[in-house]
Parts: sequence; C-alpha cells; structure tokens
Amino acid sequence: MPDNTIVPAISLSPDPTDAALRTLLVSACALLGPQTPLPALFEEVMRAWRGLPVQTKRLQGLQSLLIEVQQDHGWADRLTDLLRDTQEKWEVRVLSAILLAQARHPLGHPPALSDDTTHTLYAFARFTAPDATDWYLRELTQALASIDAPDPLRLPTPRILLAFLKGLAADALPERLFVRCVLLAGVLHPHVASGRPWRHLHRLLDYLGLSEDPLIRQAYRQLVADIWPGATAHNWAQWFWITAPGGPDIFPSALRAVADGEVTLPRVHELRFALLPDPAQLTHLLTQTPPAVILLLSWLRPECLRHSVCPLPGGEEALRWLAKSNHAAAAIAYTAPPWWPVWCQHGLPLAREVLGWLQAMALPDVPAQDRHDWLTQHVLPAYRALCANLLCVQAASGERVEELLTLAREQDLPAIRALALAPNPTDAVLHVLHQLYRVGGRPVQAAAHGALDHIAHRQGLPGAAELERQHLLTAAWELGPLAGERVRVGWQIGAYRMRLSLQGGKALLETLGPHGAVAHVPDAVRQSEAYRQARGAQREAQQQYRTFKQHLERQLIEASPMTSGEFHYLLANPIFAHLAERLVWQLGDGATLLWAGPDRWMTAQGEAIAPFFPADRSTLSITLAHPITLARARQLVTWQTRAADQCLMQPLKQLFREIYTAEGEAGVASDRFAGRTLDTSRAYALLRAAGFAPGAGVARREWPGGITAHLCWAEGVVSHDLFGPQRQSSVTTGGIWFTHAGVRCSLAEVDPIIFSETLRAADLLTTRAAVGDADLTSRETVAMRALLLREVTRSFNLTNIAVREEGRYALVLGTHATYRVNLSSGTVLLEPEGRQILLPQRDARWHPVEGEDATSAILAIVLELAQDDQINDLTFLAQIAP
Repeated sequence: MPDNTIVPAISLSPDPTDAALRTLLVSACALLGPQTPLPALFEEVMRAWRGLPVQTKRLQGLQSLLIEVQQDHGWADRLTDLLRDTQEKWEVRVLSAILLAQARHPLGHPPALSDDTTHTLYAFARFTAPDATDWYLRELTQALASIDAPDPLRLPTPRILLAFLKGLAADALPERLFVRCVLLAGVLHPHVASGRPWRHLHRLLDYLGLSEDPLIRQAYRQLVADIWPGATAHNWAQWFWITAPGGPDIFPSALRAVADGEVTLPRVHELRFALLPDPAQLTHLLTQTPPAVILLLSWLRPECLRHSVCPLPGGEEALRWLAKSNHAAAAIAYTAPPWWPVWCQHGLPLAREVLGWLQAMALPDVPAQDRHDWLTQHVLPAYRALCANLLCVQAASGERVEELLTLAREQDLPAIRALALAPNPTDAVLHVLHQLYRVGGRPVQAAAHGALDHIAHRQGLPGAAELERQHLLTAAWELGPLAGERVRVGWQIGAYRMRLSLQGGKALLETLGPHGAVAHVPDAVRQSEAYRQARGAQREAQQQYRTFKQHLERQLIEASPMTSGEFHYLLANPIFAHLAERLVWQLGDGATLLWAGPDRWMTAQGEAIAPFFPADRSTLSITLAHPITLARARQLVTWQTRAADQCLMQPLKQLFREIYTAEGEAGVASDRFAGRTLDTSRAYALLRAAGFAPGAGVARREWPGGITAHLCWAEGVVSHDLFGPQRQSSVTTGGIWFTHAGVRCSLAEVDPIIFSETLRAADLLTTRAAVGDADLTSRETVAMRALLLREVTRSFNLTNIAVREEGRYALVLGTHATYRVNLSSGTVLLEPEGRQILLPQRDARWHPVEGEDATSAILAIVLELAQDDQINDLTFLAQIAP
C-alpha cells in the first residue's frame, strides 16, 4: 500500500466491534513506514509537535483514521485494550498507541516491563505528556544500570531511544547521563534512521529538530573534545558518529598530516567533516598542497575546489566526470572531450596513488572482501563510482585489458563499457562483447551494444552489426592456421611432421612419422618449439571454427541473409567452406541447394547445377534454409532423405531440427511447457546459453523485427528466491508469450521461425533441467528421432526395425532377441518380459549432427541392436541369455 493512503478502506458502524476496529487498523498499517528502530510515523508525529515540516499525506491519513475511530464513544478504551493485548498484531498495537498519543489521551498505569513491545508503545505515549520526567528518569536509569561495559555497536531499543529523546526535548538530560547514553547505551548508532542527512549532530537528532538546541550543542561539543584526541581505527565505533570533529584548526592540520603521509581513518574523517577555513585561507592552503592530496580532498569535499584554480590534470571537468554514474561517464569518455587525453596520461597515476592510500588504510576489523563496501558506506560514498569510472581511463591507456575481459565475462557493466576504449580491440574483446550482447540481460546487452557501436564508429563503420560483419570477413581473409588448405602438413621436427585437419567439427593434430601417423607423440617432439607452434595453430583453428559456427547458427535461427559476394568471400577460408558444404542454402529466388565446390551446387535430388550469379554479387542474397521454410515449400522430407543417403553430418542442427508450430495454440500465451519442475541453477545456465536473459523468473530474448519472447521459467517467485543464500533449489515453469513494442501478440501473428525457436529453447530447458522424472522429452523431439530412424533403416536397407509414426518406442527384431527402445530416454527393454538391459558403448554409424547428443546416442543403440549378432561383449550376452 503506498504511503499516501489517506482514507482507510473500511468504515466503522455506529457501534463498532473489536474485530471491525482491528480490520480498520490493519488496513491502514502502511502509514507506519519502517519499523526499526522507530516507525516513520513516530518520527513524523514528533516533528509535527515541534513545528517542523512533515509528510503531510502521512499525517493526513493518521488524522482521517483518528476521526473514523472516534465515531464510537468507547474508542479510547477499545484502543487501550488493543495496545495491552499481547496477542494482537504488532501493527495494530503501534497504531493504537499513536492514535492515543495524537488525541492526548492518558494511558494510565504502564504495562508489565517484561512485555518490551507494549512497554515501548507506552513509552511513546508518555513521550507526549507535558511532564514525564519521572518516567524518563526511571527508564533511562534502568537502561544504564544494565550496561556493564561499553558496547556502542549495539542498536538501541526504541524504548531507550524514546527516553533519550524525551530527556533532550525536555532539557532534563544531565551532561553525565548524556555521555553515558552516547558511549554506553549506543543511542547514537548511525544505523538509526540511516536515510537522514548528516549535518551538525547525529542524523536522527537533526531530523527531529533537536540539533540546534544550545544545551545539546554544548554537551555534544564537550563530548567530542573528550573523545576525539584518542580516535583511531581500532576504536572507530566510539567516534564515527561525530560529524563536527573540532574547531577551525582541525582541517588545516588534517590536510598537512595527509600530505606528510598520515592517511588514517581519523584524518580522512576530519577532511570530510571538519569546519572549512575562510575562502582566502583555504585558497592559500590548497596552493601549498600536493596534487594527490587535492584529488583526495576533491572526492571528500568537492566544494573545496570552488575557492581555487584546480591544479590537477584535466581540470574540474575531469573531477566532475569521476563522480558521475558509470553509464554517463562512459558516454562522455566515448566522445573523447579535450581534457580526456591529458587525464589519461597524467590523471590515472595520480588517481591510483590516492586509491592506494584508501585501500591500504587501517580499518576496524573489516574482512578483505568487504573493504570496498565499507569504504563506500563510511568513508567515501562515491568510492565505487570512482573505481568504475577509472576502468575507462585504464582501458583507454591500454592497461590490464585481460583483467577487464575477466570482469566483463562476469557481466560487470563498468568493465563492459570500458572495453570499448581499448586502443586496439583484439578478437577476444570483440568476441566477449558479441557474446554478452547475445546472451546477457537487458542492462548487459545495452552496455555491450554501446561498446560495440563505439568501436565500430572508431573504425569508421556505421554500427555494431557492420562491425561484426567486417570482423567475420577479416577472419576469412586472414591466411589462418590452415594456410588456405583443407589439410596442412608441416612443422618439421627431425623425422616427424605435424598434420592439422578438420574432422567431425574438431581440429585434429596428428604426428606423422616415416611410416605414417604415430599413436603416441615422442617426448622429443612434444618438447620442441615446432610442436608448440602446431598446438597453437590447432587452438586457433578450433577457435575460428567456433566463431564461424556460432555465426551460422545465429543466421539460421534469425533468418539473416548475406550477400552472394560475402558468401563467396567467406568460402575462401577452408574452415568456413568445411562448414558451408554440409548445410542447405536458400538463394534469393527461393531455390534450396547444397554447396559442393566452386560454382557448383547440388539439388535435393542430387543434380549438379551452376546457378546464375549476377556480376554485382551484392544484389543477390543467400540464407541458411530453416526447416520451417523447407517444410512450407514441401522440400524438407526430400532433403532429409538426401542427408540420410549421404550420411551427411551437419555442423549444426538444420535438416533434423525440431519444429514447433502454433497449430492448436489459441490466445496470446502457450502453456505447452508449463507446470514442469526445474533445477534452478541448471535452468539459469541453460537460458543464458540459449541467448535468453533469465531475469527474475521471466526470461526474455529480443528477436529481429522488434519481437520479444517471454518465457516464464520460475512462476510465482521473487528475486531472492532465485539468487543468493535463500535461493530455491527448484522452480516451476509457466507460459510463453510474445510482445511487439510492449504489446502482446497473438501466437498466430508471431513469425513461425521465432515461435519455433522459442519453444525449442523451452523444450531443451524443461528436458535438460528437469527435476525428478527424466522422461520429459517432448513429442517434437521424439517424432524427429522416429523420422531419423525411418530414414536410416531405408538408407541402410535394414528390415528388422519398426518405428510407429507417433510412437515413443522403436521395435528391433535382433538375431538373439527382440528389443524395445524408448525414443525419449534410450532405455532398452527385452521383449516380451520387459526387462531392462544395458549395452556396451559404441559410436554411431551415422551422426546427423556434430557432437554427442541424446539423439545420436539413441540412433547408435538402435543400429547396434539391429546387428546384435556382431556384439561380442560378454556382459551384454549374459543379459540376453535365456
């Protein structure tokens, strides 16, 4: 309920019951605000009594509530009973006390001291009494008597705090008790009302209007004079609430001490809070102060530099830039203002020196991992912003780029933005930024896209898309690890040579001896420089293979075309050609072909043709054919038959890719994969890998054309249920929907490829991250496996395998037995008794796609069982023995 609630939701009848009164109070409990250590409404009422500005709407709501309660003549007795009822809700009792206090109604005898909550509320009511000195002294004395040793870190209870405030407001707090309250009872702990501004006294005293009282100011100054000379980091808890460390001589002495190398917590505290000298004296002091100390002072007290010309490199513009948010600071750094080169050259060493002082400063028992948070909270509020913005300067200076890359991979936004300023962005930098742009959350994607755009503009390119295109073309143009050939033989090492080739999606490095390939690399070869170079070429080839493969898979699912010129340019790279020749391409005129060599293409029927390409190859587009497109053109089955006949192993799932259609789906959301239980950590990782931003339970992916896919993978949860120590181990999936410009689209309006790819990601998610029963494979995946088996049996002329059209099982009539294979899990059952058996692991005769996946494994199982007379494994034979 918002704070501006004025009129309660329920009206009382002329003779209200206790239940109606409780309901009325509960409906207005949002008026209270924070509960620790005092509700915000307590503070507002006290400020109103002192004539200070208050949140009018909050007090109006309180007044409206009081008027409505007063409709009954017995309201005071009813509220008093609710106040004393220890079984009643805390909010009801608090509002009862505030209403009674607001009406200046006496409460009678205090409650039992053992009931701390009720006693605190009674104390608040007594706070409003004209003369409550006796109550105040009794409460304060009892509280102080229970303190055996100083414990300033202990948060004060509301009752002690009210007693302390009553003494200050009534001028009834002797100096001796004032010191004991501050040092022993801990009533000035800074966590009290932590949102209040710091001025002269403690933030809560200042907010309640008690700071300007002459007696309080005098007592405060005397207390500071007694405490401050012994201030150290060790006893920091006894003095850090002091916001006026002394007279006009404190600031100059602190400035000189820091300039002499005494960078301690008390000296930094003095620089931040001590009284500033007059402008003339301040100007004189700054002219004699080293630049590094001036930089520290500018962070602690920006107003100091208004009285003097800034002697720092880059001037005041750089200092203002350092304090900005990282997003704004990066935008300014991208424009390279006039002061930027000077700051990068001279300001960075200076800033590092000052940060080194702060990081080396002795702190009061703070763990190393918490130092940054502690410095931000208690010493320098802009500390984290300074560190983040200095990453931009570090990157522009070309320093520690590897550290920035590590931070960027962890989705650190300042590091991502800073990478754009690296003088010569490497392939690793571009790869990380592109990856973050594809799979990060919205803030990460925005930061990565901004960085890529800036790098593109620096290189004279219009934007991030053209930068990626040029990067890909550059990778194809370079000679590369294979030196322009499909197989590279070289790296002579005595009688041995190394051979690098691509096989099954891997860069294979073999050692060739006098009589061919050797099984084991000799130690002398392994330790040679030539072998290390060959291994480097192997890693480079594997990385380039991944780069091209990721680009092609993104082209497939996003249906993004390339020009004929770009396609032929990329074919000059043997690694790209190795990928392209195993995929089906669609030309601009709609023809679907398989590339088979220079200017030679194959149709689905196996016919070799040479398609016409215009002289201007930028006018003809080439796109990877999505199975949805092939199915609509009634060409998918033909191409699948062709792939099975050739035993074509594709680098990525294309022809045998699962297809999901919107047929049978109505409305704007699909519940096809709703209600599945998932492992939280696994689901989060799978969504990231699939290009979704997991969010707080609803993953999003931006598709071309302004379409956003929303996948509810954790229904009915909040952020802390998914992250942190309270993370749930499992979650339940919800619906899937799509939006365009923020408006939901009907499922029938969504592009079929976008719909299919989104549901395919949901299928993989609910299968691989499932908790409990693993047999959750969707009907689309099972149908695809059944289709594959039918094509394999036809291509290999196997007549002993039966697969039903929509069945989840394949029946294999072997020589020794009959087997039933579950196409969802790969489980093998011996017929007719239905007993499960295990098979020895063997490679499949045909992999429809590179890599090890469940489909290929099940395919290998069925083909192995179809020829069970060739299995000699004794464990298997023992299982099928009668």
